[in-house]
Amino acid sequence: MTPAWAEAIARAHPRVAIGARRPWPIRPRALVVIGGAGAGKTTAVDAVRAAALPGVVVPLRRVTRPARAGDHPAEAIVVAPAAMAADVAAGVVAPSWWRRLDGDRRERYGFVASAAPLAVYSANNAIVDPACALAPPDALAAAVVVAIAASPAVRAARLAARSPDLAAAERAARLAEPTPAAHLVIDGDGDDPTAVGAALVAVARALRGLSVDAAEAP
Repeated sequence: MTPAWAEAIARAHPRVAIGARRPWPIRPRALVVIGGAGAGKTTAVDAVRAAALPGVVVPLRRVTRPARAGDHPAEAIVVAPAAMAADVAAGVVAPSWWRRLDGDRRERYGFVASAAPLAVYSANNAIVDPACALAPPDALAAAVVVAIAASPAVRAARLAARSPDLAAAERAARLAEPTPAAHLVIDGDGDDPTAVGAALVAVARALRGLSVDAAEAP
């Protein structure tokens, strides 16, 4: 059953729709933003950063893949595999997961651990893949997964502009990657990127309110 708060969010914001992911978390403590390459995830999450909502934190994301032109400074902090493994083991990075790139090559991704009432994770689709070796395994048990969706043509143009050095084969693979089921879906098309960010900010604000209500409940 879709919770009333999710239905209220979808009714209030034309770009937000209920997705197919189930079950819903009972007490949301995290918001995981996924979507195809070029859908507009980073732009939307940057709006959450700029909004500076009380109790809402966007943790830094560390990666073991090589740096790319156009990398976001908060979402692609490149570290050595050994350093990543040590930080995961120490709990400095949590959650973490693996993503397959270029055939058999696997790279690790992870967020600096946060104790904020609501963490907003700017992730990639692999984080919700059962084969991603998520650590800890229950890291998303209290997470609402939000997908940013955009048309193939829009995504291709954005990806070309953002990552011009990306190999053709990897670009094609990333554009062909299907977006997994999400609890909520935000329409990322259109010429106004601020609208997508505003929708995600509204979702984050609503979820933060839920976490406050849960914390104050008797």
